[in-house]
Amino acid sequence: MGSEWQAALIDHSQAIDAIKRKYGPRYFVDPEAFAEAATLWGANCNEHGVVSDVTERIEVKHERCSAEVRLCRTAKGFWLIGLSLTLPQSGFGTPPTVWDVQGFSNGRAARHWAIEYLIERIVRNSQLKEPTRAEFVRSLQAAKTPQLSLGF
Repeated sequence: MGSEWQAALIDHSQAIDAIKRKYGPRYFVDPEAFAEAATLWGANCNEHGVVSDVTERIEVKHERCSAEVRLCRTAKGFWLIGLSLTLPQSGFGTPPTVWDVQGFSNGRAARHWAIEYLIERIVRNSQLKEPTRAEFVRSLQAAKTPQLSLGF
């Protein structure tokens, strides 16, 4: 993926790993563990560690395909990402969570990384045929730049 987001990448993998080691194999159900992870990111989350405040939602649909990016800005100014991708015969989804080991220092970088990640998944999917694949990728690339709303 491109370098435009690399300078904004925040890596908390060591801190998250330390929390997981501290609370053991069932860290993900321990309220103290996810509270500690939430404090690290400065995020509001539910009892499962899923970040509850979505700052921006980007949705792109084309024929029977859809992609969604959920960008969450935390109180500390970090950006965490949730993704979903639905293709005719496959898909995946990940919520924004305090267990994410990587985030971003700005929303633009988070947006670019997330969309590039989705594009890579689409390009690698051999079941999605042309021209649908190319048109869906173009739609996602267009979503990299936020559109102004003039509010008329």
